[in-house]
Amino acid sequence: MSMCKSVKVLNSLKILLLTAVIALSAFPDNAMGKIGLSVEPDRIEITGRTGKASKLIRLTNTGDEVLSVTLTVKEIAQNLNGAFIFSDVRFPRSAAAFIRLNTNVVELWPDQIHEVNIDVDVPGNTPDGGLYAAVLVNYKTISKGEESETVIPVMMVLPGRQIVKGEISEVFLKQSAKGEPIEVTTIFKNSGNVHFAVAGKIRVKDQHEKEIAAVPVESGIILPGYSVQLKAILNPDMFYVGSYTAESVLQSGAFSNSRRKVFQILQPLEMAQPRISLAELRVANVEKFKPITFQFNVVNEGNMGLFAEKGDISITDKATGIVAASTSFKGGAVPVKTSKKYGGSFPGGLPTGEYSIIAKVDCGMGDPAVTETTFKVYEFTPVVKGEITGFSVDIDATGIVPSFESKLTFKNSGNMPIYLEGMIEVKDSTDAVVDKIRIARTEFGAGIAKVLVSKWESNLPRGIYSAGLSVAFDEKNTANANTTIVVNP
Repeated sequence: MSMCKSVKVLNSLKILLLTAVIALSAFPDNAMGKIGLSVEPDRIEITGRTGKASKLIRLTNTGDEVLSVTLTVKEIAQNLNGAFIFSDVRFPRSAAAFIRLNTNVVELWPDQIHEVNIDVDVPGNTPDGGLYAAVLVNYKTISKGEESETVIPVMMVLPGRQIVKGEISEVFLKQSAKGEPIEVTTIFKNSGNVHFAVAGKIRVKDQHEKEIAAVPVESGIILPGYSVQLKAILNPDMFYVGSYTAESVLQSGAFSNSRRKVFQILQPLEMAQPRISLAELRVANVEKFKPITFQFNVVNEGNMGLFAEKGDISITDKATGIVAASTSFKGGAVPVKTSKKYGGSFPGGLPTGEYSIIAKVDCGMGDPAVTETTFKVYEFTPVVKGEITGFSVDIDATGIVPSFESKLTFKNSGNMPIYLEGMIEVKDSTDAVVDKIRIARTEFGAGIAKVLVSKWESNLPRGIYSAGLSVAFDEKNTANANTTIVVNP
């Protein structure tokens, strides 16, 4: 071969290599490798036996990255959506202690298949019903450490009495906005001793008991002791103004259960959604056997006027769990998007201790509203009092960025320990906020005064600024102060 031809061949090879490098670099790293793991079966079921049994878990690397796979036996749990999840809390009907894997770690090359033996040994004196656990399969790439996982439920039904039983604990309807679909949610709890699935219908009837819709619903497997939610969608176009019932009817074999919910259509395409809440329940700490006063707001958050038919107030001793005092009252009308304040007292007071007070209000539609707070009863009259005795802000403009230092002097002039926190707002000449500095939560003992120092940097333009301080203590008391900052670099 001549020198000329050799040079041409060499140049051609260089061009090919350069083209290959360009082609490779045109793809991002994650496009080079597909990650996938097939796990079979998706659940393991063993029925009608105690003693020893064996099953296989088949793992297949369906990607083109080398995988490290770890298998761990876990306690099983189930969320409201019916998904199986693993837990560190022991399930009352746990099978985890009876399960062994012949290996816990497997390395799989692309397209490689590996089978893991799962051996189960259940003692003969185990109670009737089902036993449950989960095998957590965690896999990650050797090269990059990218990680994922899946859960294989293990379900065992032992010989003996199998109880298929449950109840619908709640049916509620929700519409996100006028004209949007109406969502019907059924909460069903498996109160038996084995797993099963339920199926049924949401039957909708008008005020004359005429059925106008029947929407099918079904669940996946429900573990004993767990609740799941089943959802159905109703088209608001089917309703006229008036009252209706939505009845959830569920079955599993010979077992059936039903529950009804009354709802109203306020106007075309809009369902009535009565909803109240309680806010700002306040009770002051008091001296023993002195009157205990309380107040709270009833807030109508729904889309229709409500009447707070009845309210209940109860006080519980936190040390004993015993109800120490209670009272009831009649409410009144609460128009849409408004609130109404209620208050009262327990004139006889209570002995010393820590108590919780619960307020509950029922408007006759929707769920009752409940709120709770705590208070203390002392041997003496508690006095919560404090004042700002000094507030200043100094500036050091010698650095590249000016630094600021605030000093807040606060005195707890009461006889109770308090916690103080607050905020400094810096405003310019137009009253616009240009900086905010948080005062961290700090404890002040009774009669104690402290100086709280805060430091920060801010590149404020030349000018005169106001610094407004606002502090809160004991959750109900506030104090304020102001000073001036002159920035003149």
